[in-house]
Amino acid sequence: MDIPVFGYTALTREANKIVPPKRFLRDAFFPRSETHGAATVAIDVEVGGKKLAPIVARGAAAKDVAKLGKQTNLVEPPSVSMKKSFSASELNLDRAPGASPIVVGVAPDEARKRKIARELQDMKDRAVRLQEWMIAQAIATGEIIGEFDGVELAYDFRMPSTHVVALAGDEKWDASTTADPIGDLKTQIRKIQRATGYSPTVAVATGEVWDLFLAADSVQSYLDARRISMGVVDRESDDELGITRHGRLLGVDLIEYNEYYLDDADLAQSMIPENVVVIGAKTPDNRMHYAAVDHIEAGGLVETEFFAHDWTTPDPSRYHAALKSSFLPGLHVPEAFVALKVA
Repeated sequence: MDIPVFGYTALTREANKIVPPKRFLRDAFFPRSETHGAATVAIDVEVGGKKLAPIVARGAAAKDVAKLGKQTNLVEPPSVSMKKSFSASELNLDRAPGASPIVVGVAPDEARKRKIARELQDMKDRAVRLQEWMIAQAIATGEIIGEFDGVELAYDFRMPSTHVVALAGDEKWDASTTADPIGDLKTQIRKIQRATGYSPTVAVATGEVWDLFLAADSVQSYLDARRISMGVVDRESDDELGITRHGRLLGVDLIEYNEYYLDDADLAQSMIPENVVVIGAKTPDNRMHYAAVDHIEAGGLVETEFFAHDWTTPDPSRYHAALKSSFLPGLHVPEAFVALKVA
């Protein structure tokens, strides 16, 4: 009996229903998404917007004012395409990790559906993890630079150099007796407010950075002077997002984010660069852009976040399932972020 294929319509629908893995950066800073019906996306980078309105004499003609500053770039988001192949026995006899090896009452069709659903989940998890890496790169450097299987990524969001800051000497947070971490945060928070009009809500870094923060003499003095106990600036875990909240200071949540990915050498790499704290404001403009996906059977370009399809081959006899997407985080307001290298 032939193994039936589900078709791109059903698989794409299911792929977009799959709940993604934890993605704190995406949810915190790029909660919106936008799909496009073309292979390219216009990324508008907003600049300026702080001019005062002109004053004119009553009855006088209106004065010309400069248009809002925007730098528009027509870019092609990178394409992600993955597939998995299975023999008939792998589809029909497979069981989930931890499940009993003796499964009673599960029809072959149901077993296949469960197996394919798990494999689609894994492929979507990989894509979402790539999105999180891209966002981390964008907000920490103003660029997305990388190479994947010979394909180079190079996107520059024109983040001002004043928003990528490195402390030096006794200012570094590992100089616990001279560092002023709260003063550093305050300086960068005000920089974002003045540049964009938005107030930062999050400062995110790895656990090692927050260890340095809390160990600084000036931080301890600040907390003591305001009678803030370590029970207020304390660890509060959110397992669903994979973060730890260390409290709230200066109107900003101090977030520990230790998520990592495996590089080409299978070495663990931190999503947030080491010794860097990223201070960011939520804006209505930053979002995840999805370009159209190419698929002839579906009519050419398909406007969707994720596209899935399946097929079979006779020799060797295999079932194949694939997941495709084309996405790019649009850092439309780069001045809403500051990356501060603290050690």
